[in-house]
Amino acid sequence: TDFNQMFASCNKFAGNNVASLDITSAEDMADMFAGCSIFNKDLSSWGPALSNVNNFARMFQNCSYYSQPMNTWDVTGATTQSSMAGMFQGCTVFNENISNWCVPTFTGEPDNFSQGANLFASGNKPVWGTCP
Repeated sequence: TDFNQMFASCNKFAGNNVASLDITSAEDMADMFAGCSIFNKDLSSWGPALSNVNNFARMFQNCSYYSQPMNTWDVTGATTQSSMAGMFQGCTVFNENISNWCVPTFTGEPDNFSQGANLFASGNKPVWGTCP
């Protein structure tokens, strides 16, 4: 259930088979890839299996090359703003469309959610407080 910091600071982590991890019981993915500066693997297959995850904080923080589709992700398990704080902070090329994420319990954008990411300036962010 705990994937917290699993690959954190693996700055040369390629993650060739990471999408095949069984994450169906995952609850905590905080800092999972934080600091993996060259990581850029497609994790869209995780989509609905993420519904139990309650902590995505800083999951991709400083993954400067990460930019993969995540529109199928079920992030409804994250119910507090701190559970997504800094999720994409420092992801300088990330600009995938995640505007369809269901985040009804959020009153606004989590702290540093996308600070320094292209996502911050685009319309691709979730609409906080909604479930499209």
